[in-house]
Amino acid sequence: MGAYIRRPICKVEFEHYQHFKQLKSRGYKSQATTAIKQFVQSLKSFDQKKDFTDWFFTNDFTGTKVRNELYEAILFPVLLEGYRKSDLYA
Repeated sequence: MGAYIRRPICKVEFEHYQHFKQLKSRGYKSQATTAIKQFVQSLKSFDQKKDFTDWFFTNDFTGTKVRNELYEAILFPVLLEGYRKSDLYA
């Protein structure tokens, strides 16, 4: 197997995610929900979802709850694909 290389996520999509986190931390639940949905929709390709998943588990996952929108649309599909391919780094 080749070396694992973590690709950077696109700046525009990352800004959508950061906006969601800011709204959430300030207690703006309705706006945060809208922002996370916009972020999820902004990731069009599987590679973008994989990039975010890699970044998320390396940098932002606290071992507790994960937003359902992230899990259903991004994290679970990437992890499932990695499992099916026996990808050690998925």
